[in-house]
Amino acid sequence: MDSVRSFGKRRTRGALALLVVTAGCSSGTAPVTTVWEATLSPVSGSVVTGTAGAVTQSGRTAATIQIRKATAGETYGWRIDSGTCSATGQIQGGAALYPPLSPDGSGTASADAGLPGAFDPGSHYAARVYRMGAGSGEEIVACGDLQPG
Repeated sequence: MDSVRSFGKRRTRGALALLVVTAGCSSGTAPVTTVWEATLSPVSGSVVTGTAGAVTQSGRTAATIQIRKATAGETYGWRIDSGTCSATGQIQGGAALYPPLSPDGSGTASADAGLPGAFDPGSHYAARVYRMGAGSGEEIVACGDLQPG
């Protein structure tokens, strides 16, 4: 269990480091960079966990997510909203920017998204994972409040 948790943190931090380096190459000046991280916790009896992160730089935000303990063969959606897990706000960027998550046989999946605009360091954001239901809308299965680091 600890090795899986450690892998998830290493993967998220590695993806965030890559995003910072990539974003930093776009300007000759030193842009302000804000890194955000969240631990995803199960919601409503779910067992899905994971990590999420985002890097805001040069007026754009790069987001990444990894889930664990998800059901293989199911499709999950994800997004980052303003607000917190207990107080939902507006989706950041738009639903089409977040690729679906398709867990493998071990129940893990990951994805990255490029979002227009920068996250405001004085605001709150939450990463949500949801099961895409047939006709019943979305069922949130995991959530984590992003914290600037």
